[in-house]
Amino acid sequence: MFALSAICIVIAPVFSGEYQAGTDAVILSGKYGKTKLITAKIAASLLFGTIAFVLHILIACGLPLTAFGMDGWNLPLQIINTIIPYPFIFLQAVLINIIILYLILIAMIGLTLLLSAKMKSPYLVLIVLIPILFIPMFLTPNGTTGAYNLILFLLPYRSTMPEFNKYISYQFGGLVLDTLTIRAILYFLLAIIMLPLARLGFKKHQVA
Repeated sequence: MFALSAICIVIAPVFSGEYQAGTDAVILSGKYGKTKLITAKIAASLLFGTIAFVLHILIACGLPLTAFGMDGWNLPLQIINTIIPYPFIFLQAVLINIIILYLILIAMIGLTLLLSAKMKSPYLVLIVLIPILFIPMFLTPNGTTGAYNLILFLLPYRSTMPEFNKYISYQFGGLVLDTLTIRAILYFLLAIIMLPLARLGFKKHQVA
């Protein structure tokens, strides 16, 4: 979560920093100010976030692999706990969790850029983001089924946890999906919705 928040802090001024510095008028009145430049800003944010993510994952996974080797990554997760319902080996579980983490990151970058395009200061962006990222750290499942638990397991903080030893399902009519699938779908949809909205938000900004 601290790595995720650090990336968001760096990206927060992408658009709002232009408002604060008063350069938004210059940028938006330029030939490519409302087209290529906005796309370049979003692309640079995604590139920065991806590079930071890759470095973080290399360290997080590289240290244990260097210390203990790769023996055993083809063994089933049930070695940890026999009640784990997922038919994954350790390598599959790690890769699935990394993919979900990356989708969370892209969605949070999208949210950061959207807030940055709508707010006049990077500090206002962080005032909104920090509670979203860290308040769920103090919330715990209540042990019963219900909307509270279902929402809690989809918040960014809780979604970074693998939760392979729990099988929490989400039912939509006759369709039942597990937590991992819902997380992947949710954050993918949030990413593809918020990134275009961020672009549109800066493009439609009215210069004072």
